[in-house]
Amino acid sequence: MKPLFCLLLLLVASVVHAEWGLDTKLSFGETSVGLSENMGPCLVAQGTTLHVVWSDTQRGSGIYYSRSTDEGITWAAPVRLSPTPGADVYPYLACVGNYVHLVFIRNNDTPRAASYYKRSTDGGLTWGPDVLLGATKFWPGVAAVGANVYVSMETRLPSGISQVYFLRSTDNGDTWSAQRQVSNGINRSEDPAIAAAGDNVYLLWNDNRSGTMEAEYRRSTDHGATWGPETALTLPPVNEYTPTILATGADVAYADRQSGKFQIFYQHSADGGATWGATQQLSASTTMAIFPQLARHGQDVYITWPGQLFFRHSADGGATWEPVTPLCATDAGFSFVAASTNAVHLIWIDNRLGHKALFYKRNPPAKGAGAR
Repeated sequence: MKPLFCLLLLLVASVVHAEWGLDTKLSFGETSVGLSENMGPCLVAQGTTLHVVWSDTQRGSGIYYSRSTDEGITWAAPVRLSPTPGADVYPYLACVGNYVHLVFIRNNDTPRAASYYKRSTDGGLTWGPDVLLGATKFWPGVAAVGANVYVSMETRLPSGISQVYFLRSTDNGDTWSAQRQVSNGINRSEDPAIAAAGDNVYLLWNDNRSGTMEAEYRRSTDHGATWGPETALTLPPVNEYTPTILATGADVAYADRQSGKFQIFYQHSADGGATWGATQQLSASTTMAIFPQLARHGQDVYITWPGQLFFRHSADGGATWEPVTPLCATDAGFSFVAASTNAVHLIWIDNRLGHKALFYKRNPPAKGAGAR
């Protein structure tokens, strides 16, 4: 009876995850919406509350934020968070309780771009001032556990190579440490993804120290005070790009082109990121598959990537996966997935209106909710 019961549970889970609701447009009055790459989340779920952030790159209005307090059934009107026209882009979010932490890049700072931080202390209702974190080459990332807020940054050195840096706040973003260099490659170290759980902080980035782009990984077990060795999760001849890591530190995904075109690959750690299991290929597209984004809720692991808004689900912690499901008839841009108490959520960039707009859908469908 026990094996049959488990099979029935898996069948029920598969049916539930096949029931997607209608598309809901979240951006309004937009000209060209942009989401960040997959090094951090633009969509965060905490309990029954969802937080979403995006940029409008041509409207000249910067970064926007919206939230839902009923797992995506209704949404608050978008709020503009940045005052710098056309310059504030690539936002990422982290959330702990009523603290919502936002980082982004401002491209018009002199002499080069700079990373900024701002926060809400009341669940996204109101927001504090912009805080300069430092000059940067590309976008920052953010993670948070308790009162600890962690930020990853990428800076170009005078030698011309880029390196990954880390800084933290231990008081919910009131004050910040100095930047600390975490990568030590001899070529490009870039696009860091940051995550945190308990005492652990995880960094995963693109690294070209071997002459072939690989996924380089480093872990701290003491809130970022000290760091373990740099470890390559992929090695030549694999040519990896766009890695992402979950907040639990148990799951990573990236694209690599060991078989020609970029495809999506996944690895799981059963010991909090100390060691990593075998690599699994999750896409087998005739075209390029890149920029995966992960979410986990218990043993359920979800992954999405651009194209036709591709989606896969594992009900056993990433050991096995259901088939790839395309959720859009037309090409979708960057996509993000999150899991809340009772639903799975997706946001993505869509050009169906003749310009880039932000859309949302959930599984299972919200009763009585329709597309708009």
